[in-house]
Amino acid sequence: MAAIGDVKVQDVTALMLHRVFNKLKESGGRDRKTKASRPLSAKTVRHIAGVIHTAPTTAVEWGLLKSNPCITKNLPRVKKREARALDPDQLTWYADAARAAGLYEFLMVAAGTGCRRGELLAMTWGDIDFDRRLLLVSKSLEQTRQGLRVKETKNQKVRPLSLPASTIEILQSVKAAQDQPAICAGPRIGAISTWCFVTRTATI
Repeated sequence: MAAIGDVKVQDVTALMLHRVFNKLKESGGRDRKTKASRPLSAKTVRHIAGVIHTAPTTAVEWGLLKSNPCITKNLPRVKKREARALDPDQLTWYADAARAAGLYEFLMVAAGTGCRRGELLAMTWGDIDFDRRLLLVSKSLEQTRQGLRVKETKNQKVRPLSLPASTIEILQSVKAAQDQPAICAGPRIGAISTWCFVTRTATI
């Protein structure tokens, strides 16, 4: 970080970092079009502070510093936004747009579960308990330079989600459509049908 780049680690103080974080909040961003400075959101500033916090924490553990100067309790607060559900008219528009794009099942399951795109694309039929209407989210699909790969979720924990009846019906229809060609074509197609959604939708 340029503001403290020339300062030795042992000389960095909490006041220095506090001023840096305040400056980032006031003018740490750049407008994409005009390139002029702009404020950073409190959430972004907190992310930056979290990254910076890691280095001195390690230095304290190794005995290189006596204490961590990066104090996060005085960081700008992130304003909580209340989640708003779609009203019936908005939901109808959403469903019509999904059908027009050829992604009705995928986007309706997304709406019914609140899952991220990568989580839905990594979902297999083994993750779904149709009898208990339960989805176990434990992995995510991501795009890398080497191609697509499946990884664990950020906290590496299994997240159980209750599925509404409408979502169960959609998933059952997708599975039935996949099972039919798998039966006709044999184990090669059958292996592919273990995934709920084909990976072509990863480019959404």
